[in-house]
Amino acid sequence: MQFEIQVIKQLVKWYEETARPFLLNTAQEKVADFDKDADRLSKAVESFDPELAVCFLGSSGIGKSTLINALLGGKQAVVPSGGVGPLTAQAVVVRYREAPGFEVEYHNPLRLWRTIFGLERAFKAELGAPAASPELPAELDDMEESDLPEETMADQAAIEGESLPEQEQQRRERREELRRRAQLLITGSQEQSRELRYLLDCLREAADGKRIWGTNADQADEDRIRQIKAALALAKSDGRFALNGSATKEEFQRVLRDHATGFLAPMIKSLTLNLQADLLREGVTLVDLPGVGIVRDVHKDVTRRWIREKARALVLVVDHRGLQESLAEALKQSEFLNSLLYSADEPVDDPILMVVVTRMDDVAGERYRQDTEKSKRRSQYFLEATEEAKTRLRGDVRRYLEEIWLNDTAAATDGRKRVVRNLLDKLEVHPLSAPEYARLIADDDDDRPFLKNLEQTGVPGFAGSLSALAGERRDRAGRRLKEQTALFHERLSVTLRLIEAQWEAESRAEEEAARLREDLELFMRPLRIELGVRQGAYRTFLKKGAPQRIEDLVVAARHKASKEIDRYLKRLGTSHWATLRASVRRGGRYSGASDINLPTEFALRFEEPVAEVWGKDILKDIRRETREYAQDCVAIVEQVSEWALAQGARVQPKVVEAQRDAIRADAKKLENVGHEMVKEMRDEAKARLIDAIEGPIKKACEEFVRQNMDVGPGVRHRILELYESLPDKVTEAAEEPAKRILLKLFKSVEKEILNTFADHQNPLDSVAEAIVSSQEKYLKRGDSQMKKRVLEELREVEQSMPGDSIASSAV
Repeated sequence: MQFEIQVIKQLVKWYEETARPFLLNTAQEKVADFDKDADRLSKAVESFDPELAVCFLGSSGIGKSTLINALLGGKQAVVPSGGVGPLTAQAVVVRYREAPGFEVEYHNPLRLWRTIFGLERAFKAELGAPAASPELPAELDDMEESDLPEETMADQAAIEGESLPEQEQQRRERREELRRRAQLLITGSQEQSRELRYLLDCLREAADGKRIWGTNADQADEDRIRQIKAALALAKSDGRFALNGSATKEEFQRVLRDHATGFLAPMIKSLTLNLQADLLREGVTLVDLPGVGIVRDVHKDVTRRWIREKARALVLVVDHRGLQESLAEALKQSEFLNSLLYSADEPVDDPILMVVVTRMDDVAGERYRQDTEKSKRRSQYFLEATEEAKTRLRGDVRRYLEEIWLNDTAAATDGRKRVVRNLLDKLEVHPLSAPEYARLIADDDDDRPFLKNLEQTGVPGFAGSLSALAGERRDRAGRRLKEQTALFHERLSVTLRLIEAQWEAESRAEEEAARLREDLELFMRPLRIELGVRQGAYRTFLKKGAPQRIEDLVVAARHKASKEIDRYLKRLGTSHWATLRASVRRGGRYSGASDINLPTEFALRFEEPVAEVWGKDILKDIRRETREYAQDCVAIVEQVSEWALAQGARVQPKVVEAQRDAIRADAKKLENVGHEMVKEMRDEAKARLIDAIEGPIKKACEEFVRQNMDVGPGVRHRILELYESLPDKVTEAAEEPAKRILLKLFKSVEKEILNTFADHQNPLDSVAEAIVSSQEKYLKRGDSQMKKRVLEELREVEQSMPGDSIASSAV
């Protein structure tokens, strides 16, 4: 594709430097439209990126890193695995680069201070009073209360007379995870037990704070504290740490391990690893997302950003137990399913869903051990188990999609049903054994594999599938770019041919031209009436029909969203009172043992019907009306062309055919109007809806807290009453932004339509002018010297025009 990219760049450059100056002198009215096309084509070339981002999502410790290492070649573990478990929220990105290395972005100091405050609050009773008064760094002056961890809830259970076995267990797990994170940061091992006061002092020192718990740093930990300080300094200056291939192999692996799974892992916001593996060279980028269920679900923001915005293939990694509810639920919580609503009717560019089943060798081994007669080889049990897993996992995916999404609403919408159908149609299941693949590659006599060849492990088949997907995406993106180029090339060629035909036309007497115009106008009289009626109907649709339809559909979407929000709030009624109180004190948001995020949840439930309205109704209506109008214009012009060609020597056929082809080309340009705006809408819709919805929620929560309604007996009932009063308010607040979003998109589409037809606002006049030149142009073209000069210049322009190969290959 690199050759084609260069040709496209040459075509744009040729237009700007050669064709455009010529058109300014001969067809100035067409230049503005071609300028827009050239600019759009240049942007398409600059943003051309057929990269296939493959995101791996699964529970911590399920084997994602082992699988990725197998895909990268399997001879050695390039991506570190194990050792950290649920203590980090980083995404590890592995992509192709000629120069190997890795780059790291660190979290800012606020994240480390949250760990410190979380520990000091969680172990408040055990710690007692500090030896010195705490002094916070200046950058924490603006820290809001919502940035701090929630105080423990178990001590206040008696207020509501409730038992808290589950909450207490979650609180203890949270305390332990915080302690293990501190131990990993300071000692380099989450299992290295140290006194909590010592850990807190070291963390405070690393965060540029004061040691207040009366301890001193051990020499063995000083280097790690210094490195954490350096990492935070980089984060504050928006800098990044990078290590390239110039480092020794041992140093590279050590530093990478420190960042990916070692003491620096909790500090990592993103880690990008650059390698030269064959699979990566084909355009595949592998993304190891944070494990499902990590501490406080910090992973959700990282996972949501990748899955909703960047993933082209989403791989759910499970073991022989099958798809778990928490992983299936992540499809919804990450907004993956919602994002597909915008393109439910045109899913060709949608990400594909895949399931990889790891540890199939364990299943085969267990069956082999239970077969006392050893009637089958272990490899036979493996192959049988993989076939069973394919069928079982397909059923699991279908069942969970129905449970978490289709049955999650009062009535499954057509959009949701289409999304599920699209996912299941392209679903791939790959049971495999990465450890067996590694054993076959290693060929170690002391660790022999039981499978006979690499293909049996399932890893090459999975890699081949990713490679094929990357190829399809690359071909599709390339084909689309070629089609856009071919259309630009065609419209320029047609315009040049039209100019040539006009200047080559033989001279005729003014009287003959007048008679031809009179005859033509007589023929076109009923066609003008027909065209006027059609234009009036189309203008009415653009000015009144479509905007009014948007108004009506958004009102209907609001009512649908209100019902879905009510359903969400009913489920929220099972939340613990303390969780509800924490959320109301934070404006409807709380992330803890269980999450509450009213602005996002309400926005998603409004976003769904709005997305469905745009793709299923509005855009379809616009395309249908535009296509029919364009076809009508072409049909009317065809009638004039047929009449003109029947006039024999009175008319130059090249002029008529060139004008007809120009109108056809412009009509063709409108076939996919609005296609490029889907992603823009998807990103903007959610952000605007959250902004609109958050205001009424925050205001209601603040007033609730101001009146001290968040304390005392009956607090749960009062909070639920408050939340149940919100749907009508927030959907009313979101209605206008939703209308504005859709109207803005409609205006963009309308502008695209009008720009395309700018030269053919009245196609009959265009074709008539092509057939019978005005007296001024007739006399001008009668100048033989000017005619000769224009035609010579035109042929030089045509001969220098690049891009013929792309234009012909895209047909």
